[in-house]
Amino acid sequence: MKVKYLFAVCIFSLLINFFSVYNVFIGIASIFPLLILFNINLFVKLVDNANAVPEEKRHFFQRNMAHIGKEKSSRAMNTFSLITGLVLTYLGSVLFTYTTFSQRASLQDYIVANIPWAPLTYLLSLVGFALFSLSLILVTANVMSLRRKHQIFQG
Repeated sequence: MKVKYLFAVCIFSLLINFFSVYNVFIGIASIFPLLILFNINLFVKLVDNANAVPEEKRHFFQRNMAHIGKEKSSRAMNTFSLITGLVLTYLGSVLFTYTTFSQRASLQDYIVANIPWAPLTYLLSLVGFALFSLSLILVTANVMSLRRKHQIFQG
C-alpha cells in the first residue's frame, strides 16, 4: 500500500477521534502511529536520495546518510529503535483505550450537557476506533515491510 494512503488513514483516525469526544484519549494515541510512519519513511527517503547521488558528488550530509545501514551495529540500532517504537506505541494504545472505556460514563454526561453534535459522537467513536485499529495494523505492516527490504535494516 502506498504511504500516502497510510498517512490519510492515520490523519483521518486522528481527526475523527478528536472530533468524537468519547475517543479523545485514542485521539492522543493516534498521534504515535502517524509519527512512526512519518519518521521511518522520511529516514528511508533521505537514505535513498543520498544513495542516488554519485559518490564523488556527495556532500557531508549525503555521505553520512548513504553510510547508514552499512555497519552491522547501525542496522541493529535501527531495528531495535523501530521495534521499541512499535512496542511502546502498542502499550500506549492499550493504556489509552482502557482509559477511554473506563471514562465512558463520565464522558457521556459531559457530551450530553455540552456538545451540540452529541447524537453523532457515539457513531464517530465507533468509526474512530476502527480507523485507529486499522492505522495501527497498516503502520505495523508498513514498518515490517521496510524492515525486511530496506538497506538501513538489512544492509
